[in-house]
This record gives sequence, C-alpha cells and structure tokens, in this order.
Amino acid sequence: MAADVTGFNPLETQVNFATNQNIDGPSAGGLMTVGVLATLRGDPIRQDAAMSGTINPDGTIGPVGGIPHKIEGAAATGKKLFLTPFGKRYEKDKNTGKHVDLFARGRELGVEVEAVGDIYSAYQLLTGVRLPRAEPATAPQLDVDMYSRVVQKVVQRHAQYESLLATYRKLPSRYQTDDGETLITEAQKSASRVNSLLNEGLAPVAFQDAMEAAQGAAVATELTRVLQVLDQRGFEAGRSHLRKAGLENQWRSVVKDLGAYTPTTLSGVGVVMHGYATLLQGMACQEVSEQLLDGRFAFPVEGTKLQKDVVAVLMSAAFAQIAQKNYENIAEVLDIAGAVKGRPLDAEAPFLSTTMFFKNSAIANLNQFEQIIVNGRAKVANVPVKTMQKIMMQRDKAYLITRFSIDHAMPKLLAELDEKPDLVYANLGAALQVYVMASRLLTEYYSLGVPHDEHGNVTGILSEAPLKYMLDFSEDQLRRNIQVLRNHDVEPMSSVFFCQVGSSLRSRELKDRLGALTAFWQANVQARTLAYLGGFSAPGE
Repeated sequence: MAADVTGFNPLETQVNFATNQNIDGPSAGGLMTVGVLATLRGDPIRQDAAMSGTINPDGTIGPVGGIPHKIEGAAATGKKLFLTPFGKRYEKDKNTGKHVDLFARGRELGVEVEAVGDIYSAYQLLTGVRLPRAEPATAPQLDVDMYSRVVQKVVQRHAQYESLLATYRKLPSRYQTDDGETLITEAQKSASRVNSLLNEGLAPVAFQDAMEAAQGAAVATELTRVLQVLDQRGFEAGRSHLRKAGLENQWRSVVKDLGAYTPTTLSGVGVVMHGYATLLQGMACQEVSEQLLDGRFAFPVEGTKLQKDVVAVLMSAAFAQIAQKNYENIAEVLDIAGAVKGRPLDAEAPFLSTTMFFKNSAIANLNQFEQIIVNGRAKVANVPVKTMQKIMMQRDKAYLITRFSIDHAMPKLLAELDEKPDLVYANLGAALQVYVMASRLLTEYYSLGVPHDEHGNVTGILSEAPLKYMLDFSEDQLRRNIQVLRNHDVEPMSSVFFCQVGSSLRSRELKDRLGALTAFWQANVQARTLAYLGGFSAPGE
C-alpha cells in the first residue's frame, strides 16, 4: 500500500521492522504502512501514539480483535493516542467476559481513542500531515462506442440464456434436480434485471447479470444432461461426455487470442491484464473439474442420496461449464475493447518488479489467511492442517479457486507462455488476480468476521458499519484513480466496468455487497498498476 501511494519501487527499497513484542497476525498492517510512508516522506510519527488495524488493497483499515487489551498495553507504555479501526465501539474483554466501550476504556486509562477507516485519516492523526491524494471525481462512464459494443454483448448473452433455458425445459424432468432448479431460479432473477438496467444506462451491470444468467442456465442444463447420460449409458459414459468438452483446446485458443491482441498503449495493457486474470479463474475451475473427474479432489456427499462417484461427475460438469463461460467472456472483452488508443506503452515499464510485488503480497495474504483461519480451525477440530485445508476448500469456492489458481493454473499458464512476448502481461494479470482473491479471503474471515454455514454460504455479518465504510471509500477511491488515468490519456475499460458493477452490487444482498468490494478492489488495483507502469502513480504527477 505504501508503494501504491508514493509510487516507489518496493523491490529497490529495503525496509526493516524492529519489534519488541510478538505480532501474530495482520493487525499491525495499518501502522506498518504509515511507518513506511512516513519514512519515505520524511514525516515524523507521534511517539505517544499506537494503532491496530489491517490494511486493505484500497487503503481502508480493516477491523481486528483484542482492542481492549491493546488499549491497556498502549496505556502501560505511556501512549496518549490509540487508533482503532472504524465500526466497532464495543468489544468483549477476554479477561472479564464483559463487553466494554472502547472509547470509555481509553478515557479511564488516559488514552484518547480515535476510530479510523483509511490510511489517509490514520496518517494525518499519526503525523499531523495530510497525505496527498488524487482529486475527487464523478462516476465514470464508458465512451459511446464501447458502450454500444457492451449493449450488443448483453443482447447476445441474454439470447444465449433464453436458448439454454429452453433446452433445459425440454430435458426429462426426472433428471432435473433441486440444485438445477435453484440455479435456474437464480438465473431467472439475474435475467429479469437486464432490460431495466439497459434502460437505466447501466450496460456493464446488465452484461454482468446476463453473463450470470447464461452461466447458471448452462450449468443447470449440463447437470441434467450428465445425469441423463449416467442413467441411460453408465458411469464411464458420463465421464467420457465431460472429457469431450474440449476445455484444454479452449484455453489454449484463448491464449492465442490474447497473444494476438498486442498492446501498444497503457489502455491495451489494461485489457490484456483483465483477460489473463479471467483466464486464470477459468483455468483454476478447469483444474478443479479435472481433479474431480480423476478422483484427486472430492466434495462431501452428506445430505445427498447420490453416490460419491456421481457427485464427483456432476461437480466436475459444473466447474467445467464455469471455466467455459470464463473463456467465452475473454473473447467478449477483447471485442468490446477494440483497438484502444491513448498513452503509448513505455518499453521500460517496470513489469517484472510490479509482478513480483503483487505475487509476493498475494502469497503473504494467503499465508496469513491459512495461519490464522485454517490452522486455527484445525486446532479447534483437532485435525491435521492439511485436512482442514481440504475441508475449507470444499466449503468455500473462493478459497478453492484461490488455492488452485496459485498451485495449478498459474504454473500451467506461465509454462505455456515461457519465452513468449505475452508472458509479462500474463504474469502480471495473474498476480493481480490472486492478490485480490487472497485479500478478499483475509478481509472476509479475519477483519469482517463474516460467518458461513457448513456449505460455505454467507449467513450474516458481525457489523455492517466497517463493510459500508469500505464500500464507500473504495468506490470513491476508484473514481479518483480512474480520473487520474484519464487525465494522462489512459482509458481503463475494465476499471470503469467494475466500478459500475460494484456500484450496483452494493445495493443487493450481503454476498453481492462482498462481491462489490471485490470488484472495487480489483478495479482499484488495476488502475493503480496502470498508473505505476505509466510513471505517474504518485498523486499530482
């Protein structure tokens, strides 16, 4: 985050942290970021102040636990100011078991407690200096030609959904399962919003809903077909049906299409980064599908009357369809973007250092997630960590895809492109994607403490205030970042796309609001990366 704000190259700067206490999680992330920023800028930090809170990709400060005891620790070392993450006034004291008012506890101990929600607020309170920030901006829109192409894709996707729905309805009802009907219901809900969204001028959001509708109908149709094949022709015929899907040829074809889209501008780099990020997700889903089919991975069969092998084939079919829709989406993105013009791409742009930064950050975030959440649950359940990893992947598809992206999809993609010109774009696009995915996991489970049921479904949220603050700040930050790019003749199509999608999703259900946060983060990271590659990443440049 410090590198993002100031524009310095983190691989050319060595930063050492000295601590006299144990740090057992990401709760010092906000303070460490302020420390690095202050060192780079030469601003002294108040020595009588302390802070706790994670740091997110957009600069928001995430909630943490143990605040009552951290305030006590701050008071014991003579601190007069303690910064706590925004959105939590009361927390249980682990010693007494009672909930305490954090601000009142601080006052009792002679410590002023201040709530902060972002790095800019924290920096000013800790240094007395306002951190430079891009100017406020209005909601961005796609240019007229791009918008028209998006509308065309919406119409095509909606027609695909209707065709798939008609096919599904014609299949024998005895093979249409409850899961399939649930997928169809959700698809119909998404499809029902398309026309009104187009009328409101929100074609990117309509495109997102049309894609989800087509994907849901495609998965439901394929599940029904596979059940029919299994029943009429046997298990091996069902496996053979899936192997003929041709996904291996599809992703290699997508790689060729992306390779043919040779970017000569920063705007073009944004397009291929988005394409490779989407490809990575598709390849991860394809790997899950293949491992299910080969028996290397499995989902539990509790609560279903189906045999284990049948469940594996059905889940394999579902992931294969999701992979295919991801591959189709890339072709649509390239068509929508067209030959984007603007600021030329500098041949000396720091692709390698940027990629290494995000790749290392992604691995660090995923390690934190696994050490805190996965290892913690393994201890509670008294099972090996590897067992809990598998259980968590079975329950949470986001964790499954993140792990499979890093362990399988990335190595496979980079090996395919070894020594080819597009390797730098693939490497960076994949690194950005896994960074955002790992950050989302850490924030959802650790900072926001979002509870999940045994199937991995989100069941609620401990506090709405931090999530709302993150959404508000992230959307505002994204608008600013997009305007910075446009001021430098860069058209960040995918960031504008995600901005509109996120703005719409945040008004829906909780799972959609979490999806909106991911969309904002993805768009912010892509926008700031383009600015960094262009050499104007620091505000005011």
